[in-house]
Formats: sequence, structure tokens, C-alpha cells
Amino acid sequence: MALKTMERFAKSGGKSKLDILKRFYCDGDKATVIDFDFAIETKSNVSKGVYYAEGYSKGFRIATYDKPEEAPKMDRGESVLAVVDLDEEKIEALAWVAKAVSTDQTRYYLNGVCFDGDKIVATDGHRLHLMQDDELTAWVGKKETLILPREALSVALSIIKETKATEAKIVLYNGLAFDFKIGESTVYGKLIDGTFPAYENVIPNNTKKTSYDAGEFAEILPDIALLTKIAGGDRPIIGVKNGDASPCGAVKSVTKVGHSIYRVKFKPDVEIGFNLKYAAEVCSGVAYYGSPSDPILIEDRRGIKKTAVLMPLRM
Repeated sequence: MALKTMERFAKSGGKSKLDILKRFYCDGDKATVIDFDFAIETKSNVSKGVYYAEGYSKGFRIATYDKPEEAPKMDRGESVLAVVDLDEEKIEALAWVAKAVSTDQTRYYLNGVCFDGDKIVATDGHRLHLMQDDELTAWVGKKETLILPREALSVALSIIKETKATEAKIVLYNGLAFDFKIGESTVYGKLIDGTFPAYENVIPNNTKKTSYDAGEFAEILPDIALLTKIAGGDRPIIGVKNGDASPCGAVKSVTKVGHSIYRVKFKPDVEIGFNLKYAAEVCSGVAYYGSPSDPILIEDRRGIKKTAVLMPLRM
């Protein structure tokens, strides 16, 4: 069961901070925690009643006239549009895609992962993560792009981690509703009502290529982040320049060349700047690159297909 995730979420009050949403509503066989946009439901053997998050696990009910059946209602979907079956590999890939979700509220339609046929994609304008698998999504109704919100996805991934689940199912409904089912728990609610941008347009057609190992950047990220913090910077940036290191070889040296800018001896044969954190989070694979002003394309064709685009920064 997902009680730790539910208690943590209820204690925070979600986005609303309202007391009415910091409660467990138990009807005898299940417990529900509700936010404005989604709810979490799990199997429960706690007596029927309304509980504060702090008191649920101890069985302390709220002295209130509230009844579970009077809890705020969340519309459930009716007509199924698509079903996404997730195994352990797909769950891991989905969590990777979620790293690229935007938190910019002005472009709310980027605040989630987009389901587009056999692809799931997310972008924050600085990077793009995409997973693709022929058996990823079974479309029942009309094919269209649907956006699962970031907060609900984050909670679902937290439940998967808590319960150590190796399987999950996402059901997408007509009317902008979803169910994310993990074992005995379900996260359900509203999809984002918006249009995801034409992300295919930012995927470059570069021809030069080399091997790319995101792990190399992940290894030096803590040190670079610390140096950046000490220097008073707020964004670690890597300058990749042709060097003597072989492709995917160890980083040979890191040299500070400006405020929050460091130069790393590496390959490919191009000098380009990009955010180090993002560079450490894209997939490993084959990197396609062009001029210093072009985005870098990284593709991993092992198992589930992963594609990442990393936008350049001015050096």
C-alpha cells in the first residue's frame, strides 16, 4: 500500500494547503486523499471515518460531522481512449522522461508528460526527453495527444518506489481524465487541458556523431556544482571541446574559464556550451552534433528507444 506517500502528500496539503484536503477519507475498504486536480486511493482496513494525515496510521479520527461520502468528488473517466501497460523497464524510462517536465506555470501545457501514439515526451524548453516503444500504448479511441500532469506523475512514481512495484497501468479517458494504477493503489484525476507543442520541430538532423556517456557528466556534477556554489554561480555549464580523450573515455581535466563556466577535455570535435545537470540526465548513446549553435541529439536504441535533445548555451 502507498500509505507513506499518501500521508506525506496529505500533510503538505498538496498545492492548496487547505485543511479539508489534509485528510484521509476512509469508507471501510479504501482510503482516499484528495487534491484539486487529482486523488490518491489505496486499500485500507481502517474504520470508516475522516482522519487527519497525522492520525490516520494511529487510527485517530477527527471529531467532525464530516462523512467519507461527503468528501470532495473527483470525476472519473468513462470512455477509454488509451491504455499504457508499464513493466519495470518502461517505468524506469517514464521516470527518465519526467526529468524534462517544465515547472514554468506560464506555459502550463509543458507541466506534464505528453502521450503521443507510441511515444511519451516531455520538454522544458532547454531539453527534451522522449521514449518510444511499439507496444507502449494501446489506443482504444481516437488518437490524440494527452498530457498527464507533473504533480500526479510525481506522486505515482513515489508510490512505485515505496511499494517497489514492477508493473503499473495508465488508463487515459475521453474528457481529460486518467487512472494511474499501481497494485492496490490508484492515482486518478484530470489531464492537462492544453495543446502540447510540435516537439518534432526541435529535433535536429545533425550528421556528425560520436559516443555519448551521460555517466561521465554525472560523476563530475557534484564537484562542479560545489565549485559553482562556492563561486556564487547558479547554473553549472560545461564547455565541451576537442581533446585527446577517446570517445566515452574518462574526463581528463576540468578548468574554470569564466563565471560558472568550466571547460572539460572530451570529444566530440566541437566546442559547445550546455547545462551540466541536463547533460548528466540525458540518455547515454550516440550523439549527433553540428555547429556550436545547434542542439545536440542523443539516441539510445537499446531496448526502449530513448531520444534526448539538449539545447546549447552561449559560451
